[in-house]
Amino acid sequence: MVPSAQVDNDSPVALLTLIHKGKSDLACAKIDRILTQSAPDLTQYGDLVNVLLEIPDYERAKRVFAHYRSLTGNELDSDFSLEDIEREECEEIKAERAYATQEPKVFSRAPIWQRGLAITRFSLNPITSIAIAQDGLTVQKRFGSRKHHRWHEISSSSLDNARQSHAHGGLYLRRILRIVAGHDSYQINVSPRNADLRHPRILLAAVRKHLNVSERYSDS
Repeated sequence: MVPSAQVDNDSPVALLTLIHKGKSDLACAKIDRILTQSAPDLTQYGDLVNVLLEIPDYERAKRVFAHYRSLTGNELDSDFSLEDIEREECEEIKAERAYATQEPKVFSRAPIWQRGLAITRFSLNPITSIAIAQDGLTVQKRFGSRKHHRWHEISSSSLDNARQSHAHGGLYLRRILRIVAGHDSYQINVSPRNADLRHPRILLAAVRKHLNVSERYSDS
């Protein structure tokens, strides 16, 4: 995705690092500045789209496409097409509206083609769904009965943020939500891409309404 050789302050690697450290606003401000440069590096535009989709910031990602077209007269060749971005944005808006009135909020396992890199964390008994309600959360694994944990029974909740490398040299953000309740512990991939469950951003926001989730940052 992002070539790891670039290290300057406005490189895709530096921008992704800002997002990884919770400084998305600063990353967006830098991207806005890049787009106003008189002689921008057009070879970075595809990576800028990838970086913005890690937030996600759909409007800015679409603005990168429009800016590239205005400068070159051509369509940007990116990992994600403009149609991909518009479709994902539409699906996210629909999901937010649906979850806003859903009780409990049920997040099901993402299909294998969406999990992508996450399938490298193989599990014989993965979590197939999580339901978040006012009184607690319910975890369903592939085998075994559902387990319901009241919020006050959860002794620990944390979010591990790691900047990791693809095999081909690019970077991505990996976010692992860890929850401990009694003798049970869960690790849930809530990365912007390749998450274990559908709509990880909405899932994480729903959990944070009930739990004080501490965050840790590291490079892997």
